[in-house]
Amino acid sequence: MTFLILVFGEITPKAYATQHAESFALKTAKFYKFLIKLLYPFVYLFEKITILLAGSRGPISKKVATEEEIKALVEMSEEHGHVLPEERELIENVLRFNDVAVIEVMTNRDEMICLEGSMSIEDSINIVKSSRFSRFPLYTKARDNIIGFVHIKDILLSLISNKNRSKKLKSIKMPALFVPQHIMLSDMFKEFQKRRIHLSMIVNDYGEIIGLVTMEDLLEELVGEIIDESDHESDTVDYLIKKLDNNTFIVDSLTEIKSINHTLNIKLPGKPTDSISAVILRKIRRIPKKKEKLELQGHEITIVDVDRKKINQVMIKVNNP
Repeated sequence: MTFLILVFGEITPKAYATQHAESFALKTAKFYKFLIKLLYPFVYLFEKITILLAGSRGPISKKVATEEEIKALVEMSEEHGHVLPEERELIENVLRFNDVAVIEVMTNRDEMICLEGSMSIEDSINIVKSSRFSRFPLYTKARDNIIGFVHIKDILLSLISNKNRSKKLKSIKMPALFVPQHIMLSDMFKEFQKRRIHLSMIVNDYGEIIGLVTMEDLLEELVGEIIDESDHESDTVDYLIKKLDNNTFIVDSLTEIKSINHTLNIKLPGKPTDSISAVILRKIRRIPKKKEKLELQGHEITIVDVDRKKINQVMIKVNNP
């Protein structure tokens, strides 16, 4: 029923009226003016009766379209050429923004690059230089004990001032925010705006740190992957994903699923921010052996490099049907 109403009551009349706006208005203006005057007494009467029955003294609230109706309207508008595919995707992303939890878009704990708070600013530069991130969680003794985070800008400013090079990273730290894993993206976005920060640690129901989320992660859920000057898109292809032939690729274990799917034009399972390593470990529930093979969505995955604790590199053979 909703579909029929949208097609014959919304889309088709609006499409016709838009294409023949002036002529349509001239032909129907007198009729609508007459109709408004004719029906006004009845509309007024029924409105007053409804207000009386509802026990309200204010105006009748207008019907609010449901999320499903908005989605259907957008899809139909796209089919009729009134909405671009990119616009439709953006609208759908906005609608689902309140239904997605931060745990679905966060960077997993194993993929976090953390710095020891007692490390000197000068000693941290090599780690910072080799990373594409601009903010780093700080810990003391163990990675579970996060004491704050440091911005690369503050590290560089301290390096410029020679007298601060030997200072500890914790001397320039900013307080860390901790949020539960089930908080929705819309609420996380408001929290970032309120506190004017761009990074938060994610904890599970036991208070254990399971990952982190950034403002960029949230924005990418709305507009798609954001590649800035520090991301080096070419490096992602040349370094994290190396092409051997048209169907075979060597992939770093920490490469995110969204990057693999985008570059290889495939659809591997998992959350967009999951690493290929996390997806494999979740599937087989153990550390695989070198040269071990498995299948993901019809694509052959071979373990190229692995040590006792983690996967380092895999080979993906794309199955093009």
